[in-house]
Amino acid sequence: MTPGLWTVVFAAAAEDDLGLIEAHLVEAYSGFGENPKQAASHAAARIDAILATAERLATAPLHGQAREDLMPGLR
Repeated sequence: MTPGLWTVVFAAAAEDDLGLIEAHLVEAYSGFGENPKQAASHAAARIDAILATAERLATAPLHGQAREDLMPGLR
């Protein structure tokens, strides 16, 4: 299999959720005493880590149990 053949695509709702999560994290980090710039940077790093983990799914797209009962092609 050629590297880069598969890509991870996020649903619009998932992208919206990540934005909401990031906003919540900024608020939480600010509440823990970080200044706004630090809080935003810290939150962005967490979201980047989530995205990087999700992107790893493209390296083994056929790994896992097939769940045709839920949706054709779903693993």
